[in-house]
Amino acid sequence: IFTDEPCFLMRNSFPSDTVPWTRGFPAAFSKKYGYPIEDQLPLLYFDGPDAAKTARVRLNFWTAATELFRDSFGRQLYEWCDKNNIEFTGHYMCEDNLESQIRWIGAAMPMYEYQQMPGIDHLGRNINDLLTAKQASSAAHQFDRPLILSEMYGCAAWNLSFEGMKWIADWHYALGVNFVNQHLSWYSMRGCRKRDYPTTFNYQSAWWKHHKIMGDYIKRASFTTAQGKFTADTLVLHPITSAWTVYSPLSSAKVNVINSDFVNLLMKMSSAQIDYDLGDEILISRYGKTDGAKFIVNKMAYTSVVIPSGTTLRSTTVSLLEKFIAAGGKVIMISPLPTTIDAEKPLKLKGASRASFSDT
Repeated sequence: IFTDEPCFLMRNSFPSDTVPWTRGFPAAFSKKYGYPIEDQLPLLYFDGPDAAKTARVRLNFWTAATELFRDSFGRQLYEWCDKNNIEFTGHYMCEDNLESQIRWIGAAMPMYEYQQMPGIDHLGRNINDLLTAKQASSAAHQFDRPLILSEMYGCAAWNLSFEGMKWIADWHYALGVNFVNQHLSWYSMRGCRKRDYPTTFNYQSAWWKHHKIMGDYIKRASFTTAQGKFTADTLVLHPITSAWTVYSPLSSAKVNVINSDFVNLLMKMSSAQIDYDLGDEILISRYGKTDGAKFIVNKMAYTSVVIPSGTTLRSTTVSLLEKFIAAGGKVIMISPLPTTIDAEKPLKLKGASRASFSDT
């Protein structure tokens, strides 16, 4: 079963400053955090006189919205598919950066727990959006899911060559995404359909009779990259928690700074051939533990943890990091450093190394 671009708010149908909402949300929020969200809604948009309270309300709101969407949609489909021996795959809306995730789905990585085959979208003729691929492949490694799907080649245009197809596919393979879902095959190209995000993998394309060459390559490369078990020593914490604390529907400037620093860090690490997984703090709160000098997220164990620049860390993450450091684990914090725990208490992580972005 393939899902395409589900989200908790179809933004094109609402004003740009709309936040997700449902009738059951206030009760779910109050049960989780012990206070009514209705009285605090202005803080989602405007900075209040108490900066810590503003950050905490935003963190709580977006955590609750993300988890409610995950459980109401993805988890139900995943569990039904599991009972019926069917794989749930496809991709969520706008996984590409921190701002788009917040606006459309809250966060991408928590959703992958409830997909038998985690999936992403890759539009256009480019090898951009490293974050999109690493989010999905990291969660797949942590949940021992051998196949990671990408809906590939949409918007790549009619004249996409086999060379271009291979270039895009190989980039995915290098980042751990190994199941190519070629977009798309038309029954007809009549009328406006010919402009519906081509190319098409069918007889309408001039190269169709030769496509077995490319198909055979994808088949073998996908099979090969699905073998064995991925290992990496390094876990990079995902800063969506920090992004939630500074996001306002009226301005995403602060989120964009966090996103830019984060993606630049990942690009530097990838360019230096440092293999890593990303660690989502919601998933860490559910599946994280330590075993001596190993930081474990479900099925994966890491010997070093990198904390990118941001504003805050969850208390569940900090508790594990303290145990990890005490046992000899290596933690590197990139400035500007997170300064709070749960957007509330001061953060003091003794034993962690500090580095500026230029040092990386």
